[in-house]
Amino acid sequence: MINDIINVFKNLPSNHLNHTLITITIVVFLLIIRHKVIKYNFHFLDILLGFLPIIIELIFQIQSILYREWELIKTLPLEISYLTIFAIPIYLYKPSIRIQSWLYYIGIWSAAAAFLNTIMTGVEPWYLILRYYGHHGILLYFGISLYIKGYRPTLKDYYKTSYIMLFTIILIGLINTMIGSNYMFTRYKPSGMNLSVLMPSWPYYFFIIIAIGLVFCALLYLIGRDRLHKPVK
Repeated sequence: MINDIINVFKNLPSNHLNHTLITITIVVFLLIIRHKVIKYNFHFLDILLGFLPIIIELIFQIQSILYREWELIKTLPLEISYLTIFAIPIYLYKPSIRIQSWLYYIGIWSAAAAFLNTIMTGVEPWYLILRYYGHHGILLYFGISLYIKGYRPTLKDYYKTSYIMLFTIILIGLINTMIGSNYMFTRYKPSGMNLSVLMPSWPYYFFIIIAIGLVFCALLYLIGRDRLHKPVK
């Protein structure tokens, strides 16, 4: 099984690896800049990046229409990562712990899932590439940026985020049933080179994907929790 997992990573498309490397490099560069300017209370970079995914999504939707590739069952932003980008402007103008925890857990998880394996084949048009790597790169930026700025996940945040995530998946699953789509892969496995190729057929692969997401978010809690506040013995 371990060799099979390694082979999935080894067989990732070269274009995906190149785009991922470029995206992560840009994210690291932006995080360094943000960390330097935060002491001056300068938030222009966050505002710019917070609204950039919406612009990217508009570009994708317009190009899909112009190239006659727009379809109800595959072009709507109903993946959990694409839905999360709409929470960023809300966080920037009306921050709350719930939105912070969502961006931390789901932002980093979505980016990790998109970069460590992929649904991309390497022959996608530029606007789909811009959408995929642009959205996930910005989610990664905000997820890590929140931690740098002092957010520390709690067990309560983890539970609340998990409940909302499961509710969202169920809701999207119902939409998929009604319109015949496969957003969040609730009906069949995703395409591309990803760990689902090693998983059994529906519905077992779907439960495994959810379990991996919950475990990954639990690891984010363990890694990011505030260790300075130890329980009194």
